[in-house]
Amino acid sequence: MADTPKPNGHELTELRARNAELVRNIELLLNFQTQLFGLRAVRSEEELFENFAAIVRHYIDTLIFAILEYEHGAGRIRRVRFSSGQDIDFTAPEVLDPTLIRWVATQRLLATEATPGEIFTEKGIRTVVLVPLLGHTKFSGILVMGLPHGSEQMSLFVETLINTFAREIGTVLENLSLHRELVDTHNLFENVIESVPHAILAVGPEDRIIAVNRNFEFLFGVKKFEALHEKYQDVLPGPVSETFSSLVMSTIAGHRAVDEVIEFEIEPGVAASVGISTSLLVDRSGRPHGLVFVCRDMTLSREVQKLRDLDAVRNEFVQTASHELKTPLTTIIGGVDILNMNIDKIATEDVEVVQLIESGARRLQDLVGDLLQITRLEAQDAADLEWDKIDLRAMMEDAVGLFAGSEKHSFKIEIPDDLVEIDADRDKLKQVIDNFVGNAVKYSPEGGVVTIRVKCDGEKVNVSVSDRGIGIPEDQLPYVWDKFFRANITAEYAIEGTGLGLSITKHLVELHGGEVWAESEHGKGSTFHFTIPIQREIS
Repeated sequence: MADTPKPNGHELTELRARNAELVRNIELLLNFQTQLFGLRAVRSEEELFENFAAIVRHYIDTLIFAILEYEHGAGRIRRVRFSSGQDIDFTAPEVLDPTLIRWVATQRLLATEATPGEIFTEKGIRTVVLVPLLGHTKFSGILVMGLPHGSEQMSLFVETLINTFAREIGTVLENLSLHRELVDTHNLFENVIESVPHAILAVGPEDRIIAVNRNFEFLFGVKKFEALHEKYQDVLPGPVSETFSSLVMSTIAGHRAVDEVIEFEIEPGVAASVGISTSLLVDRSGRPHGLVFVCRDMTLSREVQKLRDLDAVRNEFVQTASHELKTPLTTIIGGVDILNMNIDKIATEDVEVVQLIESGARRLQDLVGDLLQITRLEAQDAADLEWDKIDLRAMMEDAVGLFAGSEKHSFKIEIPDDLVEIDADRDKLKQVIDNFVGNAVKYSPEGGVVTIRVKCDGEKVNVSVSDRGIGIPEDQLPYVWDKFFRANITAEYAIEGTGLGLSITKHLVELHGGEVWAESEHGKGSTFHFTIPIQREIS
């Protein structure tokens, strides 16, 4: 066997130098990797980029360090996420070769531009390196580095460092993105369960609490910060915990939602009826990972139902009583009419009595009519209207004509000449306008100008009626649309009314898909508005 030739002195020196360089590179790589792993704890992109830039400059002689966001659809740089070293606008198409950028983004490989443009060379940069930032599943952008030497001098070791560096940035960026999505999802989940008007508790594996809302805290007297991640058996009161355990077993055994009502003592002497519903929390494959409990205070629900029942009884009573009053009222008013036909045969002292009877009967007749109408309106919708094409100008003139005999008032109508006919129920819209104009006359006992304005506002028409009357105190203005409400100032002027007219008007306008509002200044007058669509909204 031939002897292995021994290296001469020169070869031995070269081998030792290569070995020493290899050892240094391995130590550099180990230190580099340690520093990169340490950066995985950062919580923001700014912190990430600043620290990475410092690390890279420690190992690689680079004059430019930039992170670019690439827009695949347009095939261009969308924005610069970070830049350090030189003031260069990387979004300008003439700075980097678009074809090279597209190649790096699609092929997901490192590329070098050995003959960069003047904007780089004048800053001492001879090689531009572009590297894709790749995480485990996501492309996060492109890393750009400007080196002061030619690409032929970029060793395999430096290229390895750059690739490792880019992969680490891509991974951390992906983790930061996932963390943001996780935080956003968690915040959305918290907002959802807090917006639910019931008490909610969610438990995960090992019966540990993973979510609880404020309603649950209030109902069962637990604190969220104390309850989270604890077993619900250790947090909830004994009887409630036993009920929850029973519901858990029933839900898991049947793989279905379970409902139960329990009586629970909120505090000594105060009991509540609580309805509890359970359902499984499952993953995409249908495997259970926990349960959610929705708890409703049935005591409150029962009180609400009682109020609804009382409201129904009230409406039925009003309707029945109103109908029962109509017959005797018709008889009384009929008798008064007969007496008025023979008023000259009645003794003078009895005429005043007849007038009082007539006044009271007609007021009661108005009240009965208003009560019946508002009861019917509360049960109606737009489908019950008899739609027609309405000439608003003619309707306004008819309304003014009803009060033409008033010597104290004058009327002013402002309406566009080109106003088209609108869709509305003729009788109901006439009632609205008559009510507004009638109120303007009634509540300006000293007289003055009543102004009716019509304006087109896009697809709606706005009608307003203004007077210079007694006005409404500011603190009472919000209540003028309520049933039976009458401002205190009406008593001072002895102005009669049922307190239902504006409430009826509001219902009539809302049936047309419109709205009402009022403006007023005590002692100076009021303006009442309503707006409705010009054309009927057909759903």
